[in-house]
Amino acid sequence: MHRIEHLDIDTHHEIDHVVYQAGDSKRWVILCFSTECMVLTKAGIQLAKPGDCFIKTPSFIEHHFAPKNAETGFINDWIHVVSDTLGGLVDALSLPTNELIYTQNPLILRTYLCKLIHERNALYPFWEQKCSNIVEAMLISLGRTYQELQTDDPKQYRESLLELRNYVREHLDSPWNVTKMAQKAGLSNSRFSVLYKKRFGRGPNDDLIEMRLEQAKILLISTNKCLADIAQICGFQNEFYFSRIFKSRVNISPGAYRKQL
Repeated sequence: MHRIEHLDIDTHHEIDHVVYQAGDSKRWVILCFSTECMVLTKAGIQLAKPGDCFIKTPSFIEHHFAPKNAETGFINDWIHVVSDTLGGLVDALSLPTNELIYTQNPLILRTYLCKLIHERNALYPFWEQKCSNIVEAMLISLGRTYQELQTDDPKQYRESLLELRNYVREHLDSPWNVTKMAQKAGLSNSRFSVLYKKRFGRGPNDDLIEMRLEQAKILLISTNKCLADIAQICGFQNEFYFSRIFKSRVNISPGAYRKQL
Protein backbone atom coordinates (compact mmCIF):
# COMPACT_ATOMS: atom_id res chain seq x y z
CA MET A 1 0.00 0.00 0.00
CA HIS A 2 1.16 3.53 -0.77
CA ARG A 3 0.86 5.93 2.17
CA ILE A 4 0.16 9.61 1.48
CA GLU A 5 2.40 11.76 3.65
CA HIS A 6 1.70 15.29 2.37
CA LEU A 7 0.09 16.85 -0.70
CA ASP A 8 -1.23 20.15 -1.98
CA ILE A 9 -2.58 21.75 -5.13
CA ASP A 10 -1.90 25.13 -6.68
CA THR A 11 0.83 25.87 -4.14
CA HIS A 12 2.21 29.40 -4.59
CA HIS A 13 5.86 29.72 -3.56
CA GLU A 14 7.45 33.09 -2.92
CA ILE A 15 10.09 34.25 -5.39
CA ASP A 16 12.91 33.66 -2.90
CA HIS A 17 11.58 30.28 -1.71
CA VAL A 18 13.92 27.35 -2.29
CA VAL A 19 12.83 23.74 -1.89
CA TYR A 20 15.71 21.52 -0.79
CA GLN A 21 15.24 18.13 0.79
CA ALA A 22 17.82 15.37 1.05
CA GLY A 23 16.96 11.88 -0.15
CA ASP A 24 14.76 9.64 1.96
CA SER A 25 14.70 5.86 2.09
CA LYS A 26 11.04 5.41 1.06
CA ARG A 27 9.47 8.79 0.17
CA TRP A 28 8.59 9.52 -3.44
CA VAL A 29 7.74 13.03 -4.62
CA ILE A 30 5.51 13.65 -7.63
CA LEU A 31 5.12 17.21 -8.93
CA CYS A 32 3.48 19.08 -11.78
CA PHE A 33 4.47 22.68 -12.50
CA SER A 34 1.97 25.40 -13.40
CA THR A 35 4.70 27.98 -13.99
CA GLU A 36 8.34 27.93 -14.97
CA CYS A 37 10.65 26.59 -12.29
CA MET A 38 14.29 25.56 -11.98
CA VAL A 39 14.50 21.89 -11.01
CA LEU A 40 17.38 19.62 -10.07
CA THR A 41 17.29 16.60 -12.40
CA LYS A 42 19.75 13.77 -12.93
CA ALA A 43 21.12 15.87 -15.81
CA GLY A 44 21.60 18.92 -13.57
CA ILE A 45 19.50 22.05 -13.01
CA GLN A 46 16.88 22.43 -15.75
CA LEU A 47 14.02 24.79 -16.54
CA ALA A 48 10.61 23.19 -16.04
CA LYS A 49 7.81 24.68 -18.09
CA PRO A 50 4.06 24.69 -17.35
CA GLY A 51 2.78 21.14 -17.70
CA ASP A 52 6.11 19.47 -16.95
CA CYS A 53 5.93 16.77 -14.29
CA PHE A 54 8.67 15.26 -12.17
CA ILE A 55 8.91 11.97 -10.28
CA LYS A 56 11.61 12.05 -7.62
CA THR A 57 12.88 8.71 -6.38
CA PRO A 58 13.49 8.32 -2.63
CA SER A 59 17.29 8.59 -2.77
CA PHE A 60 17.37 11.64 -5.07
CA ILE A 61 17.63 15.20 -3.71
CA GLU A 62 14.51 17.36 -4.07
CA HIS A 63 15.61 20.83 -5.13
CA HIS A 64 13.70 23.49 -7.07
CA PHE A 65 13.34 27.26 -7.09
CA ALA A 66 12.12 30.20 -9.17
CA PRO A 67 14.09 31.15 -12.31
CA LYS A 68 16.67 33.90 -11.86
CA ASN A 69 14.77 36.58 -13.79
CA ALA A 70 11.28 35.61 -12.62
CA GLU A 71 9.00 38.41 -11.48
CA THR A 72 7.02 36.10 -9.20
CA GLY A 73 7.56 32.78 -7.47
CA PHE A 74 6.54 29.41 -8.85
CA ILE A 75 3.36 27.34 -8.60
CA ASN A 76 2.98 23.58 -8.55
CA ASP A 77 0.86 20.61 -7.50
CA TRP A 78 2.70 18.03 -5.46
CA ILE A 79 2.42 14.88 -3.36
CA HIS A 80 4.75 12.93 -1.07
CA VAL A 81 4.16 9.17 -1.07
CA VAL A 82 5.83 6.67 1.23
CA SER A 83 5.97 3.29 -0.48
CA ASP A 84 8.14 0.21 -0.95
CA THR A 85 6.40 -0.80 -4.16
CA LEU A 86 5.77 2.42 -6.09
CA GLY A 87 9.01 1.98 -8.03
CA GLY A 88 7.71 -1.23 -9.58
CA LEU A 89 4.66 0.54 -10.96
CA VAL A 90 6.72 3.48 -12.25
CA ASP A 91 9.04 1.05 -14.04
CA ALA A 92 6.13 -0.93 -15.48
CA LEU A 93 4.69 2.29 -16.91
CA SER A 94 8.10 3.25 -18.37
CA LEU A 95 7.87 6.63 -16.65
CA PRO A 96 11.15 8.55 -16.38
CA THR A 97 12.35 9.36 -12.88
CA ASN A 98 14.43 12.32 -11.71
CA GLU A 99 13.94 14.09 -15.03
CA LEU A 100 11.30 16.39 -16.46
CA ILE A 101 8.29 14.72 -18.06
CA TYR A 102 6.60 16.71 -20.83
CA THR A 103 2.78 16.54 -20.68
CA GLN A 104 1.43 19.88 -22.03
CA ASN A 105 -1.13 19.82 -19.19
CA PRO A 106 -0.42 21.74 -15.94
CA LEU A 107 -3.55 20.20 -14.39
CA ILE A 108 -2.76 16.58 -15.21
CA LEU A 109 -2.44 15.59 -11.53
CA ARG A 110 -5.04 18.03 -10.14
CA THR A 111 -8.17 15.83 -10.34
CA TYR A 112 -6.45 12.93 -8.59
CA LEU A 113 -4.95 15.14 -5.89
CA CYS A 114 -8.36 16.66 -5.21
CA LYS A 115 -9.80 13.15 -4.79
CA LEU A 116 -6.98 12.31 -2.38
CA ILE A 117 -7.62 15.45 -0.32
CA HIS A 118 -11.32 14.57 -0.14
CA GLU A 119 -10.64 10.99 0.98
CA ARG A 120 -8.15 12.08 3.65
CA ASN A 121 -10.57 14.65 5.04
CA ALA A 122 -13.70 12.48 4.93
CA LEU A 123 -12.09 9.37 6.45
CA TYR A 124 -14.54 6.98 4.81
CA PRO A 125 -14.10 3.26 5.53
CA PHE A 126 -11.00 1.89 3.79
CA TRP A 127 -9.90 5.43 2.90
CA GLU A 128 -6.21 4.49 3.06
CA GLN A 129 -6.64 1.72 0.48
CA LYS A 130 -8.73 4.08 -1.64
CA CYS A 131 -5.95 6.68 -1.54
CA SER A 132 -3.42 4.06 -2.55
CA ASN A 133 -5.59 3.13 -5.53
CA ILE A 134 -5.95 6.80 -6.54
CA VAL A 135 -2.17 7.24 -6.54
CA GLU A 136 -1.84 4.29 -8.90
CA ALA A 137 -4.60 5.61 -11.16
CA MET A 138 -2.83 8.99 -11.26
CA LEU A 139 0.44 7.40 -12.34
CA ILE A 140 -1.31 5.27 -14.95
CA SER A 141 -2.90 8.42 -16.40
CA LEU A 142 0.49 10.15 -16.43
CA GLY A 143 2.05 7.10 -18.06
CA ARG A 144 -0.58 7.02 -20.81
CA THR A 145 -0.08 10.71 -21.55
CA TYR A 146 3.67 10.26 -21.65
CA GLN A 147 3.44 7.31 -24.05
CA GLU A 148 0.97 9.14 -26.32
CA LEU A 149 3.26 12.15 -26.55
CA GLN A 150 6.21 9.92 -27.40
CA THR A 151 4.42 8.82 -30.55
CA ASP A 152 3.67 12.45 -31.46
CA ASP A 153 5.96 14.19 -33.93
CA PRO A 154 4.67 17.74 -34.50
CA LYS A 155 5.70 19.11 -37.87
CA GLN A 156 6.69 22.44 -36.34
CA TYR A 157 9.73 20.80 -34.72
CA ARG A 158 11.13 19.19 -37.87
CA GLU A 159 12.82 22.26 -39.31
CA SER A 160 13.96 23.60 -35.94
CA LEU A 161 15.56 20.26 -35.07
CA LEU A 162 17.34 20.19 -38.42
CA GLU A 163 18.59 23.73 -37.85
CA LEU A 164 19.81 22.76 -34.39
CA ARG A 165 21.58 19.68 -35.73
CA ASN A 166 23.32 21.73 -38.41
CA TYR A 167 24.32 24.33 -35.82
CA VAL A 168 25.79 21.65 -33.57
CA ARG A 169 27.67 20.17 -36.51
CA GLU A 170 29.23 23.59 -37.20
CA HIS A 171 30.21 24.04 -33.55
CA LEU A 172 31.39 20.60 -32.53
CA ASP A 173 34.15 22.08 -30.38
CA SER A 174 31.50 23.39 -27.95
CA PRO A 175 30.75 21.22 -24.87
CA TRP A 176 27.45 19.87 -26.19
CA ASN A 177 25.35 17.34 -24.32
CA VAL A 178 21.67 16.37 -24.37
CA THR A 179 20.75 18.98 -21.77
CA LYS A 180 22.36 21.87 -23.66
CA MET A 181 20.87 20.75 -26.96
CA ALA A 182 17.41 20.44 -25.38
CA GLN A 183 17.73 23.89 -23.81
CA LYS A 184 18.65 25.43 -27.16
CA ALA A 185 15.61 23.71 -28.69
CA GLY A 186 13.39 24.98 -25.88
CA LEU A 187 12.32 21.47 -24.87
CA SER A 188 12.65 19.21 -21.85
CA ASN A 189 15.30 16.49 -22.06
CA SER A 190 12.78 13.68 -22.40
CA ARG A 191 10.66 15.46 -25.02
CA PHE A 192 13.72 16.55 -26.99
CA SER A 193 15.25 13.06 -26.99
CA VAL A 194 12.01 11.49 -28.27
CA LEU A 195 11.53 14.04 -31.07
CA TYR A 196 15.20 13.98 -32.05
CA LYS A 197 15.27 10.20 -32.38
CA LYS A 198 12.09 10.20 -34.45
CA ARG A 199 13.52 12.90 -36.70
CA PHE A 200 17.01 11.49 -37.24
CA GLY A 201 16.78 7.80 -36.36
CA ARG A 202 19.15 7.91 -33.40
CA GLY A 203 19.23 9.60 -30.00
CA PRO A 204 20.90 13.02 -29.64
CA ASN A 205 23.87 11.78 -27.63
CA ASP A 206 24.59 8.94 -30.04
CA ASP A 207 24.18 11.26 -33.01
CA LEU A 208 26.50 13.83 -31.44
CA ILE A 209 29.22 11.21 -31.04
CA GLU A 210 28.79 10.09 -34.65
CA MET A 211 29.02 13.68 -35.93
CA ARG A 212 32.21 14.20 -33.94
CA LEU A 213 33.69 10.97 -35.24
CA GLU A 214 32.85 11.84 -38.86
CA GLN A 215 34.60 15.17 -38.45
CA ALA A 216 37.57 13.44 -36.83
CA LYS A 217 37.85 11.03 -39.76
CA ILE A 218 37.97 13.95 -42.19
CA LEU A 219 40.72 15.65 -40.17
CA LEU A 220 42.69 12.41 -39.85
CA ILE A 221 42.91 11.89 -43.59
CA SER A 222 43.07 15.51 -44.76
CA THR A 223 45.43 17.12 -42.23
CA ASN A 224 48.55 16.37 -40.23
CA LYS A 225 47.05 17.61 -36.99
CA CYS A 226 47.95 15.64 -33.87
CA LEU A 227 45.31 13.60 -32.03
CA ALA A 228 45.11 16.15 -29.20
CA ASP A 229 44.22 18.95 -31.64
CA ILE A 230 41.68 16.80 -33.48
CA ALA A 231 40.09 15.80 -30.19
CA GLN A 232 39.73 19.44 -29.21
CA ILE A 233 38.35 20.54 -32.58
CA CYS A 234 35.76 17.76 -32.54
CA GLY A 235 34.66 18.37 -28.96
CA PHE A 236 36.12 15.33 -27.21
CA GLN A 237 37.33 15.81 -23.63
CA ASN A 238 40.90 14.80 -24.46
CA GLU A 239 42.86 12.66 -26.89
CA PHE A 240 42.60 9.56 -24.70
CA TYR A 241 38.81 9.72 -24.53
CA PHE A 242 38.75 10.45 -28.26
CA SER A 243 40.92 7.42 -29.01
CA ARG A 244 38.81 5.16 -26.82
CA ILE A 245 35.51 6.25 -28.39
CA PHE A 246 36.97 6.10 -31.91
CA LYS A 247 38.24 2.55 -31.47
CA SER A 248 35.02 1.34 -29.85
CA ARG A 249 32.92 2.74 -32.74
CA VAL A 250 35.22 2.31 -35.74
CA ASN A 251 37.00 -0.86 -34.54
CA ILE A 252 40.41 0.66 -35.24
CA SER A 253 42.53 3.29 -33.51
CA PRO A 254 42.72 6.84 -34.95
CA GLY A 255 46.40 6.38 -35.75
CA ALA A 256 45.78 3.13 -37.60
CA TYR A 257 42.83 4.70 -39.44
CA ARG A 258 45.07 7.51 -40.67
CA LYS A 259 47.79 5.11 -41.84
CA GLN A 260 45.50 2.82 -43.81
CA LEU A 261 44.22 5.62 -46.05
